[in-house]
Amino acid sequence: MRAHLGFVILGVLLSTPGFALAGKTIASPPVFCGVLPSPQAACYIRNVGPLPVAITVQVTGENGTPRVPSFENCNGSPLAAGRTCVVLAPLVEYTQFAACSATASGSAKRLRGTVEVRDGFFTVVSAQDLR
Repeated sequence: MRAHLGFVILGVLLSTPGFALAGKTIASPPVFCGVLPSPQAACYIRNVGPLPVAITVQVTGENGTPRVPSFENCNGSPLAAGRTCVVLAPLVEYTQFAACSATASGSAKRLRGTVEVRDGFFTVVSAQDLR
C-alpha cells in the first residue's frame, strides 16, 4: 500500500505544470523608471557556471511588450562560462516600469543578472537583480 501511495504522489508531482519550466528562466521584478526623458534599460546576464549556456534575453515595458534592443550580444550564440552579455533597449518616454528576463536552453541555475534603468544622461536611476 505504501509503495502505491508513493507512486501516486510522485505521479502528481511530476504532472504538475509548474515543475516542467522550473529553473529555466530568471527575471527581474518591475523596475521603477519614474518620469524620465529618453530612458533606457540595460540587462546584464552572467554565466557563473563551467559550461556555455544558450539564452534568450528580453527587456519589456510596463505593459509586457518586448522592447527592440539598440544593442545586444546575448541572443543567438551560447554565453561562455565566466562571461557577461548585455541587452540595451530604449524605453518609451515616461514609461513607469520595465523588466528583464533571461531564458536558458537548460537550467538557469548558474545565471545571474541585473537590470538597470538609465536616464538620458546614462545615469543609473534604478536597478534590480534577476531571480
